Formats: sequence, structure tokens, C-alpha cells
Amino acid sequence: HAKSHNDESIGICLIGGIDENGKADDNYRIIQYQSLKTLIHILEITFPIESVLGHRDLPNVNKECPCFDVQSWLAFENERSF
Repeated sequence: HAKSHNDESIGICLIGGIDENGKADDNYRIIQYQSLKTLIHILEITFPIESVLGHRDLPNVNKECPCFDVQSWLAFENERSF
């Protein structure tokens, strides 16, 4: 999942996130975002989660995934829910 972070985190895989040239691209489908939001909600109820981050946000992890800013997306989704 993420080297040096596996003991303290839960990995979620979204299929996609690259373009036809193999470059990072936020090209996920609406149903994927809806499923992701539901899964995160279930995990937050089940586990004592401190934060939700993308691979790219972890210290010493050199990845571009999930190709979008998870914190901004979550803030927008939470705001939109009310």
C-alpha cells in the first residue's frame, strides 16, 4: 500500500487515474467518487481515523495518486452534504 505507513493506515484503491499516455489524470467516474465517499464514511465509523489522505500526501511517498487533492474533495463533499 504505502511503504512505512502500512501499520498505521488503510489503503483504498481507485481504478483509473491515468490518461492514455500513463500520466496522472483525475478521470474517475461519479460512481467511483460516490463509492469512495460511502467507504470512507463506513471506515470512519468503524475505526478511529485521524485523517484521510492520498498516497501523494504521505511523507516520503513519491506518488501522484489519487490524482486529486483528497482533503479538498472531502471538504467539498462534506459541505455539499448539508
